[in-house]
Amino acid sequence: SRPGMMATCPPMMASHNKERGTQTMKKYFLTPNDSHKSFYGKAIVKEYDNGVKILQSYKTDVIRIDPDGKLTRLWNDWSATTGRHIRAFAGIGKAEYLKLELAK
Repeated sequence: SRPGMMATCPPMMASHNKERGTQTMKKYFLTPNDSHKSFYGKAIVKEYDNGVKILQSYKTDVIRIDPDGKLTRLWNDWSATTGRHIRAFAGIGKAEYLKLELAK
């Protein structure tokens, strides 16, 4: 778990993801690590049983954390609000995020 990882809420649901075969995942709301009380359901963590965690901000997958801690950028942009989600999930800011490898 990375230092900024604050996603501690209970799972919302478990489901089957066709792209990942028989992988199951749990989803939970990301908890802010700043003065805000909530992201109001706009930041969701998808955690797969293989250890991969993906942050979904406003229904867009934006960053992945692999079981070994490697970060991969899934979205080629930045916004202030999604940036808050990324900071809470991965503990990094804009400059570090934009330097990450972009998934193909």
